[in-house]
Amino acid sequence: MTKILSRCFRFYRNVLLANVYKLNISITYRCNLRCKTCNIWKKPKIDLPLDCLKAIFRKFRNVSWISLTGGEPFLREDLVDIVRSALKECPSLHTISIPTNGFLTEKILKDVKKILKLDIPSLYVSVSLDGLEEVHDSIRVVKGSFKRAVNTFRLLKKIEDRRFKVHFEYTISRFNQGMLPQTVESLGRPEDFIISVAQNAFFYANEKKNVRPAKKLLHSDIKWFLSHHKGYSLHDFATRMFLRSILEEKRIPCVAGKNSFYIDAEGKIYPCIFVQQRVGTINDDNIKRFNYPGCYCYTPCESYFSLLIDATRNPIKLIK
Repeated sequence: MTKILSRCFRFYRNVLLANVYKLNISITYRCNLRCKTCNIWKKPKIDLPLDCLKAIFRKFRNVSWISLTGGEPFLREDLVDIVRSALKECPSLHTISIPTNGFLTEKILKDVKKILKLDIPSLYVSVSLDGLEEVHDSIRVVKGSFKRAVNTFRLLKKIEDRRFKVHFEYTISRFNQGMLPQTVESLGRPEDFIISVAQNAFFYANEKKNVRPAKKLLHSDIKWFLSHHKGYSLHDFATRMFLRSILEEKRIPCVAGKNSFYIDAEGKIYPCIFVQQRVGTINDDNIKRFNYPGCYCYTPCESYFSLLIDATRNPIKLIK
């Protein structure tokens, strides 16, 4: 408990000082689904070795938030060891977030329970969902993926630990545009969901795919969601700020390459998952300076952190 309180103190101090850092790390390119919106599963089936991850954690000792992404992160047999190493090497680490397709229900539950036995202040898991059964399984191209995702979410929801949160992550794409209301109403409440928008990026290896939703249907889905979303946690506020930025076509202040970085499964370091401008590798002593491109970022894994930094620098925005 003392270690957790110490990490919390460092985190909130760093947030107030706008001196907080985040890493998005692809710990594997392996994936057990074949999504129409993403081609990561076509990449070489490699993992970022644990020794390399330990070196990354030592290099970024001041990091406060780490997202362990993939591929499918829970395909890693050593996922708990990865989290344990991150906590050991990063004294300011507060939050670990892990996205999952929810297919490996038993493995996910087992790993989450083991991670919660560690001195971790905050663990967040998002379970991907693209619609109701027929739509979801069609987009994920694996029959039964919907039932497994929903079952995983419901079992994770039963874990009673204040340090742990789980949400569905619903990505609006051209394959499910206009279907958000019926999905939410059938499976839960808006506060159980976070919303993302399908985009093209080198991270997804989908630059040539037509995945983006039509603007009119995207805005219709978002407006419905905002009119029904009533949560009052900081996470809920971030969700609403993020979605309003999309509706207003407002650029979220970018901190990529300054306060946050993306590291791929080969150990290459980039500002974020969208800008394929390498700033270093895990073996480099120094990371190159990144020149901000002024792009529009509409994905929670990048935007939520930028909103957190912006709120500390402009508290009036948060109050509004």
